[in-house]
Amino acid sequence: MKRFMKALAVLILLAGPALPATNPGTPATGVKDTARHQLDQRFRRQVRSIQMDEKSGKISHTQASALRDQLRAVRKLHSGFVQANQGKPMTSAQVSQVSQSLSLVEKAH
Repeated sequence: MKRFMKALAVLILLAGPALPATNPGTPATGVKDTARHQLDQRFRRQVRSIQMDEKSGKISHTQASALRDQLRAVRKLHSGFVQANQGKPMTSAQVSQVSQSLSLVEKAH
């Protein structure tokens, strides 16, 4: 198993530069949707924060589950907007709505 893991690590290191440098999630114009990127970062930070607080005992498992459920609902709203826009950047009203919903989850945490 160790031999396999070492071989896999070497393969990843060698294949890394061969991977395309572009992000497939970016629009065809090459311009990044910064609002979407910032929301994604906030989601990741919040998930990480919930995990860390649950692990450290600051919040109970039940509280963490409730927060994750709220976060899933906000993520579903975000995904719905992205799909409705067919890959185009979200409107400022959509960004504002998702941001406000995410802020409520952050305050509850």
